[in-house]
Amino acid sequence: MGGDFAPAAPVAAALLALSELDTEHRVQLIGRESVLREQLHAHLNAEHAALAPQVSRIDFIDAPDVIDMADKLGMSDAVELLEQTLEEEEATLNKLKAIASEFDVEDEGETVDEEDEETTTSRR
Repeated sequence: MGGDFAPAAPVAAALLALSELDTEHRVQLIGRESVLREQLHAHLNAEHAALAPQVSRIDFIDAPDVIDMADKLGMSDAVELLEQTLEEEEATLNKLKAIASEFDVEDEGETVDEEDEETTTSRR
C-alpha cells in the first residue's frame, strides 16, 4: 500500500466507504498486515471510533515485500513484477466473472422496448 499518506489515508477511506456501502460489501487492504492493523486501531481509537462495527468487513492481504522510493528496479525485475500483477488481476477478474455469472442480468444497452422502437421509427 503506497502513496503520500499511506497507510493512514487508505485505511480511513476503507472505514468510511464501508460505512456508506451495503453490508454485503467488503474491502481488502493489501500491504504489511501488521502496519495496516496498527493504523486501523489508531483510527478506531481516535476520530473513527464510531466505525468500529465496519472492521469485520475488512480483509487483510499480507504483502510483506516493500519497494521503497529509493529502490530501483532492473528491467527484468519490472517485467516480472508486471507479470505477477497481471496474473493476480486475471485471477481476480475470473472470480468476478464467476460471481457475475450467478446473476441473470441483461446489458441495459442491448434491450429496446417496443415503445422506444416505435418512437425511433416514427422519427425517421
